[in-house]
Amino acid sequence: MAVTGFWIISSNAIQNTFEQQAGQWMNKLDELSTPLYVSQDINEFTAIENYINNYSEVSYLKFYKADGVGVLAEYIASSSADLDVPVFNKSVFDDFTRTELKNGRAISNVITVQHSLMRMIAPVSIVSMRADEMLDFDMDDSAAESVEVIGYIDMGLDFSSHQSHLVDNIIKGSFFFAILFCIAAVIGRQLTTNALKPLLDLREPLNRLAQGDTDVWVSKNGDEEIVAISNALNATINAIKGRDAELRRLADYDALTGLINKRSFNNLLEQEKQRVVKEKDKSALFFIDLDQFKYVNDTLGHASGDRLLVQIAELLKKRMRTDDVVCRLGGDEFAVLAKSVDKSGAIEIANSIVKSMYDFLFIEQGKTFNIYCSVGAALIEADKQSAEEAFSNADMACYNAKSQGRNRFHLYEAQANDENKLDIGWSHRIAEALANDKFVLHYQPIVGVEEGGIPSYEALLRMIGEEGELVPPNLFIPVAERFGLATEIDYWVIRHSMKALEALNNEGRRVRFYVNLSGQLLVDPDFVNRVVRTFNEYDIDASQVVFELTERAAVGNIYNASQKMVRLQSYGFQFAVDDFGSGFSSFSYLKNMPVEYVKIEGEFVERILEDKIDRALVKSMVDIAKACGKKVVAEYVGDQETYDLLKSYGIDYAQGFFIAKPSADVVRGNTDPVLPENVTALKTHQG
Repeated sequence: MAVTGFWIISSNAIQNTFEQQAGQWMNKLDELSTPLYVSQDINEFTAIENYINNYSEVSYLKFYKADGVGVLAEYIASSSADLDVPVFNKSVFDDFTRTELKNGRAISNVITVQHSLMRMIAPVSIVSMRADEMLDFDMDDSAAESVEVIGYIDMGLDFSSHQSHLVDNIIKGSFFFAILFCIAAVIGRQLTTNALKPLLDLREPLNRLAQGDTDVWVSKNGDEEIVAISNALNATINAIKGRDAELRRLADYDALTGLINKRSFNNLLEQEKQRVVKEKDKSALFFIDLDQFKYVNDTLGHASGDRLLVQIAELLKKRMRTDDVVCRLGGDEFAVLAKSVDKSGAIEIANSIVKSMYDFLFIEQGKTFNIYCSVGAALIEADKQSAEEAFSNADMACYNAKSQGRNRFHLYEAQANDENKLDIGWSHRIAEALANDKFVLHYQPIVGVEEGGIPSYEALLRMIGEEGELVPPNLFIPVAERFGLATEIDYWVIRHSMKALEALNNEGRRVRFYVNLSGQLLVDPDFVNRVVRTFNEYDIDASQVVFELTERAAVGNIYNASQKMVRLQSYGFQFAVDDFGSGFSSFSYLKNMPVEYVKIEGEFVERILEDKIDRALVKSMVDIAKACGKKVVAEYVGDQETYDLLKSYGIDYAQGFFIAKPSADVVRGNTDPVLPENVTALKTHQG
C-alpha cells in the first residue's frame, strides 16, 4: 500500500512539473512571437528557433495565422519527423472571454498515455485602446480596451527522457521502501512477539481453566500490565476454587449441621451394600426421628430449632464410632450407617441412641426441654434386600416405633413382618400405576346451604387394580407416604383435576374442585413452581381450585406450609383445612392459618345426633371458624336431620352420601348425581 501510494504521488508530481515547465515555455514563446506576427516576416522566426534549440524537449512548434489554418512558421525536431500532429481547430477558443484571451489561455492535451508527449496550444493576442478615449481613459475600465487574436501557438513537448529517468528513480525508491518495510515488519514482529510472549504464556492455563481444571497457576512475567493481568487471573482461579469447594460442600453436606446430606448418604449406602456382598459381612442402618422437635420449633422459634438440630448432630457424632456415618435426611430426621454390625450389635446401638437422647437436655431461653426420639433399625445383609429396600425397612421400623408410643426403637425383621412385605408389594403397584396412568378421579358434590355460587366437587382418587377394580385410597395412600410416592400421586391428581376443569369449561360447565394434598408435598421445595407450571398449561381460573390439607399436615409444618399457601393464593388458588378438630391444637392455629374453608372432621358429624359432646364440639368449631372469617364445610352428612341441625349451626356447605355419592359422571358430562327430593335448596346449587 505504501509503494502504491508512492507511485501515485510521484506520477502526479511529474505531471504537474511537466505542465508548469510547458507553461513557462509557452509564455516565453508568446513574447518572442509578437514581432513575427506583427511583421509577418519569416526571418523573425530565427530568434525563436535559437531559443527552442536550447530545449531538446520541444518536438514541434507551429505558429498559425489568425484564421487557424495558415501556418506562419513551424519547427519540427529531427526525432519527431514521423510524429502525426493532430489538426488544429481554432474553434476551441470561441467560448473564451476577452479577458481570458487578453491574459492568454494555454490548453494542454496529453497525446500519449504515458504522459511523455504533451501538446499545448495558446492564442496570441494584442490589446489596444479605442482612439476616441485616449485622452480620457481609465486603467480599470476593460471596456476601453480591445483584444484581437492575431494567431495561435501549437507546441509539442517530449518529456520521455525525463520521465524515464524519474521512473527509474521511482522504481529504485520503491524497492528501497519495500525493503525498508520488510525489515521493519520483521523487526516489528520480533518486538511484538517478545512483548506478547507473557500474554501467549497465559493461553495454556486459560484453556485448562476453560475445561474446568482449576489446578493451574499463572506465572507473573512481563511488563507491569501483564503482571496485573496475571494477578487478576490467579485471584479469579482462587475464587473459582473456593466457589467449587463450597458447591461441593453444599452438594454433599447439610448446611446447618455439617453432616452429609441424603444424596451423599445414599451413595455411601450403596457402596456399603456392595462391600457387604463382597466381604459377606453385615451392617446396620438406623432411621432417627425426633419426637419433640416440632414443639420446640413452634414454641421458641426456628432459630432455636436450628440450634437444637446442631446439638443433636454433635450428640450423634460423639456417640457413633469413627467409621460410622451420621446423616441429616432433612427436617428433624437423621440416619446412621454402622459398619460391620450384626443383629445384637444393631440392637445395642439403637438402644444406646434412644438412651442418649433420653438423657439429653436442651436448654434454651431459660427453659429446659427433654428431646426424645424414635429409632428404626434394619440390617444390611449380603444375600437379602438392596440398599434402597434397607432404607425403606429402617423407615418403616421407625414408623412402627412411633406407633408404639415413641421414645423407643424397633428392629425390622422381614420374617416376622408380613405387613412390611405387603407394603413393598404395594409400593411396586403404586409406582407402576404412576408410570402407566392407572388412576382415576371420582367427584363428590359439595353444596351450599344458601342459593348462589358455582357447583363444587371434591376430587377423590381411585387406583385401578390388576383386575380392573377400583382400589380406595385408604389401601395405598399410607404405603405411598411411607415409600415417598405420595408427592408424585399429588401431582398426578393436580394435573388431572385441572385437565378435567378445562374440559368442563369448554362444555360451558363452570365448577370448582377441592383437591387433596398430602403433607409430604409441603416440604417439596418445587411445590409452588410445579403447581403454577401445571396451571399455565390449562385454560382455567385459579379460583376454580381449592387445595385441601389435613389439619395434621398443615399444623405439622405450619411455617413452610403458610409461606407456600400464601404464594399460591397470590395466583388466585384457595385452601381448605380438612379433618378440622382431629388434632390437639386446632383452635390455636386456625386464627392465622391462611385458608378460606374449614372442613369439620367427619367423625364428629357422624355422631352429632347421638352424642351431645360431639354436638357441642361441632357447634364450637363452626362458631370459631366463622369468627375467624372462614367458611365451614360439614362432611359425612348422612341424612336430612343431620343436615338440618348443621344448617342451624351456621355451616356454609355440606358434603356426604345424603347429598350424593362420589361419581365420575361430572367429568364425562352425564347427568349430575340425583339428590334427595326434600333437599330443595341443595338441588338448586347442583348445577
